[in-house]
Amino acid sequence: MDSQLSLVLSPGYIEDLDGLPMEDVRARRTICQRLEAGHSLMRRIIQGRLDILGNELGRRQGAETAGEDDLIGRLPEILSEPRAANSPGRPPSTMEPELIDDELAAKVEAAISPQDLSSLADMDDAKLAAASDTLARLEQQVSEQRRMLHERIDVVQAEVMRRYRSGEVSVDSLLQ
Repeated sequence: MDSQLSLVLSPGYIEDLDGLPMEDVRARRTICQRLEAGHSLMRRIIQGRLDILGNELGRRQGAETAGEDDLIGRLPEILSEPRAANSPGRPPSTMEPELIDDELAAKVEAAISPQDLSSLADMDDAKLAAASDTLARLEQQVSEQRRMLHERIDVVQAEVMRRYRSGEVSVDSLLQ
């Protein structure tokens, strides 16, 4: 796991926030938000690949929903299918996910690369199923890490709000 993610997910990261300067509390919130944005992007990538693999497996099994043999022609339909929402419906705090876990990205690429996706017809069923299983496990891992990041964001944000409510810091300090 990426060292910054390990640090943020450690219990000590959100302990004793009230003893930190406000700039440090805000910095911790920003890091959590950036990591969450990176995980959100990786989760969408994993889900897209899972959808493509699932559609290909369905096509091979003769499923009616699989559609035509041309993957490129099926992509709009595959990628627009609604998925079950199993994560908080929070809007991203940033649209620039700068902190992507390199180890996680490498695992996703190893499971099924864009080159593999472009030649699914040449891939045997066992490799396709193995890639799908690996991606499903990675999606669970990323979802759990996102849940933990959301918890940390909530704790840090609560400390920021507590300081404003108590008068320890003022909105005017943001304008200086």
